[in-house]
Amino acid sequence: MFSILSKTVTKIFGTKSERDIKAIMPIVEKIKEEYARLHELSDDALRAKSYEFKQRIQDFLADIDTQISSLREQGN
Repeated sequence: MFSILSKTVTKIFGTKSERDIKAIMPIVEKIKEEYARLHELSDDALRAKSYEFKQRIQDFLADIDTQISSLREQGN
């Protein structure tokens, strides 16, 4: 009896691994698209992209670093 119920539920909802795969497939597709786009870049263009990413990260963290410095000064 339990076996029939279990099989029915599995057919309706799928297995855990099937649900996991379904959940990550959109992310995998985005990664494949980005890889294809970056694969076409030359070495120099990739270096420029790396610098651009580092700069974007540094700009994003600038406000946080300022807040940390301010809190450290208040703590002293």
